[in-house]
Amino acid sequence: MENNSSQEIVKLLKSMSLRAFVKYFKEFQNKVDDDVLIKLFEENEQWSKQSYKTIISCGRKIFNDDLETLALILVVNSKNISDEIKDKANNYLVMFEYEASKIEIMSEEEYYWIMKDINEENNIIFGR
Repeated sequence: MENNSSQEIVKLLKSMSLRAFVKYFKEFQNKVDDDVLIKLFEENEQWSKQSYKTIISCGRKIFNDDLETLALILVVNSKNISDEIKDKANNYLVMFEYEASKIEIMSEEEYYWIMKDINEENNIIFGR
């Protein structure tokens, strides 16, 4: 995997949060209209209007750049996320017939640094 893609996915996931990515994965995957997403956020979250825009923008970019599989793998292997969210992310991977532990998408050293960065608790802004 290209280093730029690795840095990009970490930046996107930190900006939107791992939890939001997984919770609204299906909506992003199905390209649900922004107005529908905003309505879901208003009904289910306590985020600011600016956060809505950030989350939508990041979620869309992950799918547009075909980074959703890598994002799910990072979620499954993250330390700073609930087991419930990890399980949901893993279920999505299984649906795609992937096994997070068997995908070799980057060097071990690159994986180490990405996971170190993604697991820095202070950088994840919307919680678990």
